[in-house]
Amino acid sequence: MASITKVQLGRLGLKGKVETLNFSSLPSLQVLNLTYNKLHGGIPVTITAPPKLTILDLSTNNLTGNIPSGLGNLTRLKTLCFYENQISGSIPPSFGKLLNLNWLDISLNFLVGSIPPLFRNLTKLNFLYLWRNNLIGSIPCPIGNLVNLKEFDISGNHITGPTPHNIRNLTKLKAFYLYDNSINGSIPCEIGNLVNLRDLEISNNQITGPIPHSIGNLTKLEAFYLYDNSINGSIPCEIGNLVNLRDLEISTIK
Repeated sequence: MASITKVQLGRLGLKGKVETLNFSSLPSLQVLNLTYNKLHGGIPVTITAPPKLTILDLSTNNLTGNIPSGLGNLTRLKTLCFYENQISGSIPPSFGKLLNLNWLDISLNFLVGSIPPLFRNLTKLNFLYLWRNNLIGSIPCPIGNLVNLKEFDISGNHITGPTPHNIRNLTKLKAFYLYDNSINGSIPCEIGNLVNLRDLEISNNQITGPIPHSIGNLTKLEAFYLYDNSINGSIPCEIGNLVNLRDLEISTIK
């Protein structure tokens, strides 16, 4: 057991609890993949025992309870996925210690509370998926620190407040999903800095003000959804620069 580096048991219809695994006997474990099974119960604190863990994926099971704060001690983690479970509680602030994290997906759960400001430390993060939870609060201003972010999805929560101006730093971003929240304020003109953006979906919020002229900088944009807001003013002529645009839904311009 001491020499095992990978446990990959996805899509096998496994039942039972994760805690039945003796993680202390797996000191060399680097990959734990138990996706698409029927596991239930909580995520045990003992899962933090293997110090070399780089991939932890428990997605699409029936896991409940809180996320152990001790996961922040697995500082070699590059991938952390708990997508599609029944996990509750808040996102542990200790996640701010996962400095090597590249992929974080805790979507489709019952998480509450706000997005921890300590996420600003996760500068290697490429993919951040928090959609379809019960998160509140605003998009933290330090989100601009995540300069390597390629996809950011917080749709289907209860996020409020404006979109931070320092999104201008997210120049590698390709997908930006904020829809189905209660985000207010205007679309910041800094959106024009996101020159690699292909998908911008901010529909069904409380956004006001005009569409900024800087939208014309997003020449790679393929989908732009802005409906069910309170946008006013005219459609800027710069939107004609979006030569790759295939889907555009604005509506409710006043």
